[in-house]
Amino acid sequence: MRTGFCLAACVLAFGIAVPTLQASPTPQPKPFEPATIVSVRKQELREPPYYGGDNPSDAPLQSEIYTYDVAVRTGCGIYVAHYESPYDYLPEAFAANSQMPVQVGKHNIAFDLGYRKMQMPIAHRKKDKKVNCQ
Repeated sequence: MRTGFCLAACVLAFGIAVPTLQASPTPQPKPFEPATIVSVRKQELREPPYYGGDNPSDAPLQSEIYTYDVAVRTGCGIYVAHYESPYDYLPEAFAANSQMPVQVGKHNIAFDLGYRKMQMPIAHRKKDKKVNCQ
């Protein structure tokens, strides 16, 4: 009888504790929303920061990195995304006044180029106070 009581108490305690141990569902990512490319600004860094090791003399003699600031207008505001590349190339979909679906995250913005998705970190954001956003 005592064993049965202990077993029933353990099952009851475990049954109550199990629902509290379940993880909350993962939040779904925001859907892609239409956006307009406002501007694209290109810069060329002749001397980018060196991250190669302890000795700066190991850095390449001539190093070029191309950076692009892509300003995007969505229904809720303007976001400036930053893109760095060792190549002087940015997909032609990033032209001023072109339409493109984007997915705005907390730190990144994802662009849907049709044939692939491209993520860039957000360098600056300005919310439009006239538009009701959530």
